[in-house]
Amino acid sequence: LRHDMKLRHAVFLFVIVSVTFCLFQIAYVLYTNSNNCDKMLDIVRIFLSTCSRHGANLFIVDPDVMESWAALPAKHRSKAGWVVADVGVEQFCNRKIVTFGVLASEWPSATRKWDMKLLLRDFEQSGFLWTNTSGPDPRLWMVADLVKQEPSPLHFLFWTSSLSLQVVLFYERGSGRYLWHAPTDLQLFSKFRVSHPAIQPVEEEAARSLHFPVTAGAYDRFDLTTAVLKDIVFHAPQDMVSFLKEQRSSHFVECNAKRARRYHEKHPIELNKEETEFLIQARQLLALGKEVMDSVGVRFWLSSGTCLGWFRQCNLISYSRDVDFGVWIKDYDERLVQAMLDRGLTLKHRFGKVSDGFELSFVYFGLKLDLFFFYEENDHMWNGGTQAKSGRKFKYTFPKFSLCWTELVGLKVRVPCDTLSYVEANYGMNWAEPVRQWDWKSSPNNVKEVGMWPERDWPEVIQVFV
Repeated sequence: LRHDMKLRHAVFLFVIVSVTFCLFQIAYVLYTNSNNCDKMLDIVRIFLSTCSRHGANLFIVDPDVMESWAALPAKHRSKAGWVVADVGVEQFCNRKIVTFGVLASEWPSATRKWDMKLLLRDFEQSGFLWTNTSGPDPRLWMVADLVKQEPSPLHFLFWTSSLSLQVVLFYERGSGRYLWHAPTDLQLFSKFRVSHPAIQPVEEEAARSLHFPVTAGAYDRFDLTTAVLKDIVFHAPQDMVSFLKEQRSSHFVECNAKRARRYHEKHPIELNKEETEFLIQARQLLALGKEVMDSVGVRFWLSSGTCLGWFRQCNLISYSRDVDFGVWIKDYDERLVQAMLDRGLTLKHRFGKVSDGFELSFVYFGLKLDLFFFYEENDHMWNGGTQAKSGRKFKYTFPKFSLCWTELVGLKVRVPCDTLSYVEANYGMNWAEPVRQWDWKSSPNNVKEVGMWPERDWPEVIQVFV
């Protein structure tokens, strides 16, 4: 019995000691995490206040942070902004890197070298290490390799032992209609590793934690709101959900200015009156078509000759006679036709069915806007064509592609990301040579006749209005 009592006491003492030790460990972890959180928030507070003193108002663009804030219940949102309180703290406690954006016009640049030195000196005095990448002014992309210019800042990376902070500069482009940022150069991290070998493991972990897009990106202009986390006031896009959606498809590709110059050197432009008027009107129609498509929420991209003009010349083709859009058939919206009519366009024809070879064409002051609808198969894409007088059907096959943003005549528009493959499919290997006589039924490299519409279907599939 005495042995049993001793055994029970021993077990009891073991349980008490184990529970106490576990409670101590939990308390220690909570205390450590709390200290780490406070330390990281202090770093962010110092970082933001330093930028603010120099006139640079940063805003959150980090997808992880924004997704957590956007998912908060409605009670965290007011007319004044977001009150994140303590529920958003973990996004800073658990992050190795946080990404902010800033308008390039607010950040000290090559033309304000003294301001830049003062800003970076303040960061160094606050214990931050920093590095940056720079490049040609993106607003001068067409002549970047011809005009000598001071490099423009594109990205900054600030480092402390606890947290890395990335700053992405957003430049106004398209006469201020949209914002653009350069691709993230991951050499930002390797620069730190070379100059400060001791921090290599920390920066490698930060690089792996970077979820902001590494490609160049384009965004519609957006308004900012505030988000209050403890006593820190952050700026963030007002509609975080829309911003995050746009961020996921923000990839931007620049037109190749060197290629365009080579083309113009080989084929000098001598515009006659008709071609000059076309370029003016086509730009207006492109802008109007984009406005209508965006208002209905239908994605489109530059297709056919309009895409070729962008890729080959960084411009519209002066001897063309229309503007061409490509559209996924899955994105078609029945409101589209009426929206076009409401903006002054006239429906010229409607060919095919939504399920097969659909095509719409509009006219605006004598200029045609063609909408070609694309269908996706397992290993390719295609769009259809119809000859009105005979009912003959045609099919144009393309390799599968995704969409990227670009700029044409000052407008932010989409093109196939792999534009070369798209252009070669349509125009063959001689796409760089101008062809003024073009037959849509036989000239394209990828066209194939695929039969005829049954005459009984003509009233539905061949509708000519103008």
